[in-house]
Amino acid sequence: MNNPLKVLLNSADARALLRRGHRIVDIKPKEDDAKMTIFVFEATPSFMEDYEKLIKK
Repeated sequence: MNNPLKVLLNSADARALLRRGHRIVDIKPKEDDAKMTIFVFEATPSFMEDYEKLIKK
């Protein structure tokens, strides 16, 4: 894994990126709020392209 990581808090965005074929590297509870989940993705160029499209909606 040579690419930086991208952390997402929004489960709907994480699910949409998973459907596009991107792999979650890690899932963990948010340190200051254990009710929230952090989704960690490898920030490959194709991931970042899909991510940018997703957040522009």
